[in-house]
Amino acid sequence: HSPEIWERFNNACQTAYEPCRTHFNIKSQERDRNLFEKQSLCDRLEKFTEETNWENANWKEVHRFIRDIENSWRDIGPTNRTHQKVIQRRYQAAMRFLELQLDEERQRNCHHRLQVMGAVEEIAHHLQEFIDAQQGAEKDDSETKKRIEYKINDAIDSVKKLQNQWQVTVPNNRSIEREFWKTFRNACDSVFNHRKQQQEEHKKELQVYMKAKIALCEQLEALTTSEGEESKNAHNRLKNFKADWKNIKADWSNKESRKKAKATEAIEDRFKKACQQIEKQYQAYLAVEQRKQLDLLKQKSAFCIEIEANKSTLLRAQNEPVWSTTVQAAWAELP
Repeated sequence: HSPEIWERFNNACQTAYEPCRTHFNIKSQERDRNLFEKQSLCDRLEKFTEETNWENANWKEVHRFIRDIENSWRDIGPTNRTHQKVIQRRYQAAMRFLELQLDEERQRNCHHRLQVMGAVEEIAHHLQEFIDAQQGAEKDDSETKKRIEYKINDAIDSVKKLQNQWQVTVPNNRSIEREFWKTFRNACDSVFNHRKQQQEEHKKELQVYMKAKIALCEQLEALTTSEGEESKNAHNRLKNFKADWKNIKADWSNKESRKKAKATEAIEDRFKKACQQIEKQYQAYLAVEQRKQLDLLKQKSAFCIEIEANKSTLLRAQNEPVWSTTVQAAWAELP
């Protein structure tokens, strides 16, 4: 083989290998860059570990920081094999310490939340025992209802305070957290549902109260079209209607925690207007009756004046029976 042919062959090989050399150089630079990025992440991890006050750590921030580092680490490509094990061990050591801190806080937080849950369940248990005891003694007693309502409100206030203590610092996996929250939510609802039951009872009582008032209004409004003697009778019955209305209101006012609803205000106005209408009709009836009485007095006065004007004639005829009968008949014909 001649040197010229070898030189030619070697140059051809070098030319063919040049794209590979370029590619390998790029990959080498990428691996160096990846190593630098991983070293930077390890620096951040170690610095974070040193600077964090683990006695009073912001665990949500710690958890977020670790998850961000994990995602960033996965996104970084490979490094040179000579550095791969070293940087991986460094990363794992830093992460192992942080995960250990998270596990300890996770256990502590779970224990705390279990205590909160237990406190809620205890409140719910004592509340139910109290309600059963009170209702068993005097179910329909108004004072008993007041005591039960006060106890429910007190229990709800306590549960709301415990809800504020339910803080997830380091979460478990989603299925565990869902079950954890569901159990706690059910315990809280067992207390809150007592208020819902009360609200339903109050709603039914309000419906009965409004139904009684509406019935009175309808009866009263049926009398607002009365005329003549009927308006007088309607007015006479008005006192009884007002007494019934007052008794319904008194019974409602004696119930605990009854708020004045807009519906009750509307029915009050309705009753008041019906009363005013009946009163107005009665006054109109009295005015007509007074006019009739005045007309009657005028007629009787005119009759008397006529008799007195013919006094001399009447004196002569007064001993006659026909005269007396005639005068009395004329007087009787007056209204």
